[in-house]
Amino acid sequence: MSNVNTINHDRSIAIKAALNAFLDPQQTAQAVALWHEKYATQATFSVQYFVRECCALFGVESLRNQLVQSLVLELN
Repeated sequence: MSNVNTINHDRSIAIKAALNAFLDPQQTAQAVALWHEKYATQATFSVQYFVRECCALFGVESLRNQLVQSLVLELN
């Protein structure tokens, strides 16, 4: 497995772990797919955009700050 694939796999695991506490399994899977489709190759600050889109998609806007914190902790 190449370094890029390993990094993306590790990030997918981190994103799944971060979102599991806030989304149901189907939503988490959709969010990971969204991340791969639109955000995996973006800069780190794109986490904010990713969370904003997930919150709107799943109707969890009130959890936005918690999602960001959880993702930042898992990704670092």
